[in-house]
This record gives sequence, C-alpha cells and structure tokens, in this order.
Amino acid sequence: GLDCFHGREINLREHFGTVTDWLVVGPFASDARLAAHHTVFPPEQSLDLHLECDGMNGKARWKQHHQGGLSASVDFKKLFQPGEKVCAYALCFVTSPAEQQAQLRFASNDAGKVWLGGQLVHDYPHEGSAFLDRDIVPIHLPKGTTSILVKITNNLGNWGFVFRITDTRGRALANLKFGLSPS
Repeated sequence: GLDCFHGREINLREHFGTVTDWLVVGPFASDARLAAHHTVFPPEQSLDLHLECDGMNGKARWKQHHQGGLSASVDFKKLFQPGEKVCAYALCFVTSPAEQQAQLRFASNDAGKVWLGGQLVHDYPHEGSAFLDRDIVPIHLPKGTTSILVKITNNLGNWGFVFRITDTRGRALANLKFGLSPS
C-alpha cells in the first residue's frame, strides 16, 4: 500500500484493475466541435471483428493493442495519427460468472461513449481529461460474455481513456475476465 512513498514503482493497471488490452480501430475524422462524437461510424453499426471500413488513413481494421508498462490508461495518441480532430474505437469482451450489479468507472479525453452489450450506458459529449474514476455509472452485468465498445473523440492535445469495472466501493471485481474475443 505505501510502496509509492518508499520510491517503488506501482503498477497502476494491476492495482486499480483498469482494462488496457483492447481491439482498436481508427482514426475517423472530426472537427473542433467534436462532431464525430455524434457521427455513427461503422464500428457502431456492427461488432464485426473482420470489419474493414474507410478511415482517415485508408482502410481501417480492428487491431490488437496490448498495453505494457505501469500505466492505467489507454493512449490513442501512441496508436493513431493524426491525433487531433479525430475519433477512434476500442472493443473488448467481459465474462462474468454470474449476473451482478457493478459500476463502470470511466474517463475520456475528450468526448467518450461506452456501450455494454450493444446498449449505450455512458455518454460524455464534452472536452475533458481522462483521470481515474471521473465518471461512475451503475451497470448490470449479465452472466456470460458481453461486448464493451468505447468511442473516444478528440479535439486537441491528449487523446485516450481510463476504463474499469468495480463493485460499488470502487474495488476491482476479481471474478471478471476481460479478453479480445467473445469466446
């Protein structure tokens, strides 16, 4: 618990249970008013893992992103160019051994949306910073495997998100498994 006060590195991803391995696709064009946040691009229309659609840099396809290091967040600026006036998507799957109530704890830089099992559960249409637990949303996790789709639209500067699912006290749910395929 006090490792950081003793000069030891802390793996924030493991400590807080943030999800940093995702399938990602993009970038798609936006503007200074975050117009792409309200635009429906192909990743929102179908969860086709073999998706091929027109992006800003030609054909866009889902690709795996495995975040190494100690960071708790996903940095789209390291994954996509250009990194301003754009949007991109991240997709993963969560498997729950039982039906349960939980909390989505999320933050985006800038605008963000989150779909759980195809249902929009969170919509943050503003510019903002991605810090741990900025937005806390009660969710219902069904038993079995459920898709999680995240959309992040950026105006200028940093571009990314922080995502985790917890109990009502902010503790990571150890019984959840996250993966990049529905099986």
